[in-house]
Amino acid sequence: MPNQAKGAIVGLGVTPMGKIYGRRSVDFAAEGVYLCGTAHYPKHLSESISQAYAAAGRALTMLSKDTVVASGAVCEVGERDCVSCGACITVCNYNAIEFKDTPRGKKAVVNPVLCKGDGLCCSKCPTGAISLKHYTNNEVFHQIDAAMSLRHKRVIPILQAS
Repeated sequence: MPNQAKGAIVGLGVTPMGKIYGRRSVDFAAEGVYLCGTAHYPKHLSESISQAYAAAGRALTMLSKDTVVASGAVCEVGERDCVSCGACITVCNYNAIEFKDTPRGKKAVVNPVLCKGDGLCCSKCPTGAISLKHYTNNEVFHQIDAAMSLRHKRVIPILQAS
């Protein structure tokens, strides 16, 4: 199977030359997906075996835990404001957004398990239908105001040459 097909199945990036890319040699943007050896590109057997050990170790680390903790910072879509333009889907690096049929037509829906809360979809949405939980515009503006008020309250001593 060509790497373009493998990448499409799992939602990974593939270069024009057919090399699958990710954050590290065995980790990818999709949590819990590990590739090694010639799944990336043709390589020597010793390198393939080393990557297989690394991939197995990552998988065992994840599987050995009793629970998996997900981030609380995930995006959510306001169904009333969504115009189904698909801009959020194109920028999501984690394939966490998809269209679902609703009584109001097709609307974008975020899968909170896949969402990593980077906020790209929020900034791309032309109607502002997507918000990042715990990082709404009002909360960010209040943080900026608080930081600016602290900056103005600081007293910086000026030393004069005698």
